[in-house]
Order: sequence, then C-alpha cells, then structure tokens
Amino acid sequence: MRLGGQSEPPGGVLGGAALWRRCIAAQPSLPRTYAAYSHWRRLGWVPRDGLQYGVTFLLYRGGAAAQPDQGGARPAHTHAEYCVAVVDGPAPAPAPAAAPAPAAAAAAAAEPPILPCWRSLQAMQRVSASVAKALLVCMVTTAPPCPPADSSPTDDTGGGDEGEWAPPAASVRVVEVARWAPQRSRKAPD
Repeated sequence: MRLGGQSEPPGGVLGGAALWRRCIAAQPSLPRTYAAYSHWRRLGWVPRDGLQYGVTFLLYRGGAAAQPDQGGARPAHTHAEYCVAVVDGPAPAPAPAAAPAPAAAAAAAAEPPILPCWRSLQAMQRVSASVAKALLVCMVTTAPPCPPADSSPTDDTGGGDEGEWAPPAASVRVVEVARWAPQRSRKAPD
C-alpha cells in the first residue's frame, strides 16, 4: 500500500505515529478535522461529510445507541440538524518552560481564531438556513504535530510506539451562526 507517496515499511506494519504522519502528509488538515469529528462523536452526534452543503460535516442525532424518541432510527434515515464548518482556532499559548518569545510571536499566539471570510460565512449560513439546518463554526486548536519520523527508529515498523501513541490533544470551541432579522427583534407597538 502506498500512502503519501511512500511505500510500506520493511516489516509491513506501520505504527500509530508513523501512520498519523503519513496521513497528515497526504491531508494536512487531518488533525483539525479529526479533533472536530471525535468531539462530536463523544457528545453522541454522528458527523457525516458536508461537502454537498459547502461545510465540513453534517451532524445527525444518535450513534451506536439510537435515541429512544426516534424509534431506534439509524442516523442515515434522519434529518441532520446542523451544518458544521471546521476552522483553525487561535494558536496555542507557548509552553511556560520555554524561553520568552519575541513580541511578534506572543502577539500571534493571542490572535483570535481564523474564521472564513464574511462572504463565505454568509453563504454557508444561507445554504444551511435554506435546508433547515443551523450553522455551527467549530474552532479547533491542536497541539504541535508528532515528532519527525527520524526521532525513533521503531516508528515505521510499529515496534515501539503502538501502545503509547494517541492523536495530539486539541481544544474545540463551537459558535452557532444565525442570521439577524430586524423584523423578528422589533417590539410590537402597544
């Protein structure tokens, strides 16, 4: 099998960290998307591909244990309630043990999340509203990537990192985007 332009390791089995690095080489946004996917799965939602609506995921209720009020319906046979756009969150703060960062690096660490441009956000919201779904912007801040492949001689064979490896930690922040309609917020005359 070839992944990311590389052939199989000599032992034929990739370790967890080596596989993760190769997947990231093929799809650089994988850590962010995986963190969002696992966040929604932990909360009991079923994320599915949202390409049809111009977003990252569609969220369906349910999962392995279907909700009792849905009559045991499978997620594929229900209506998705949310469209989710996954974006980069703010840069993580530097480690406290590290040397003091220059002013530019410190300012970059405190930057707000990188949201899509206003037109893109408005287009996603309009499409979501037209198909009776709410739009959620999921801002993901991931930890630094795995160490380089040459840091451990057993990474590519799966010999030493399989039991200890896990995807990098991430924090997820979710914001619902709704269109403001002035007619709905005006008070009725007395």
